[in-house]
Amino acid sequence: MSAPYHPVQTNEKASTSDLDLESDDMNATTPPRPRYSTRRLLEIALFFLSLLINAYLLGYRSTPVTVSPPPNDHSNELSLSVDPGRLEPLYSPANVALKDEYRVFTKLGVKTPYNTPYDDETDKLWEDMYSMGIQKIDKHEAALLPNWTEPIEGDDEHYVVILHVFHQLHCLNYLRKALMPERYPNITRFGPPIPPDPTPFDHTDHCINTIRESLLCNPDITPDVYQWKEERQSIYLHLDTLHVCKSWDALTDWAKERQVLETWDAKGRKVHDHDAHLRL
Repeated sequence: MSAPYHPVQTNEKASTSDLDLESDDMNATTPPRPRYSTRRLLEIALFFLSLLINAYLLGYRSTPVTVSPPPNDHSNELSLSVDPGRLEPLYSPANVALKDEYRVFTKLGVKTPYNTPYDDETDKLWEDMYSMGIQKIDKHEAALLPNWTEPIEGDDEHYVVILHVFHQLHCLNYLRKALMPERYPNITRFGPPIPPDPTPFDHTDHCINTIRESLLCNPDITPDVYQWKEERQSIYLHLDTLHVCKSWDALTDWAKERQVLETWDAKGRKVHDHDAHLRL
């Protein structure tokens, strides 16, 4: 038995049906496409997070070291508000004189003019290294110091300082002379007590500690090397290595230009406002 016959629809009918289907699709409710994809939203979030981090780091790095004014009792204890690991360099009026230069240190076993013999010529070489002594700076430079200092008596425009390296050299020369009391009989080890220590002031002990503090404060990390010496048949320490140093001539030129030449009475201190220069 044959299957029933079903007439094929005409092209017109088929076309009408297709239009109906398209119309149904257009009338159907479809969810709107999102404006930004998930990946795009993540990129925007990371961008703004990066801006926040950079703004924080910029503020973190630009925060200056704050130094509190000296207390009324004029003690030298300062409150430095800094975070560990990001100390700001302290101001020194001599910063402008600092210049780097290469220098080879003296070879082990070789004497310099600063070594023995102990005579007038050697003494003068040592004293000339720090003979410029006390320097004067103007009140604007004094205002930038982390520690207050005294004005020069009769000259309110200038204040007195001494670069610490000159004190170090004084102490080193003192220890050099202390090793030869027969030539320097006037070297006095003990002096009047300096409060709060009730014992006599020990100049030798003071100088040893001053040099110790300076070496630990500014350690020279240049590696000294060991090399084989054929004539000694041994590995030999070499101290004649290349160092990056500060130009001593440039620093002493700066100090000489500001040397206090006039007579200055350290006991002629007048009453004045120690804090005034900090408010300039």
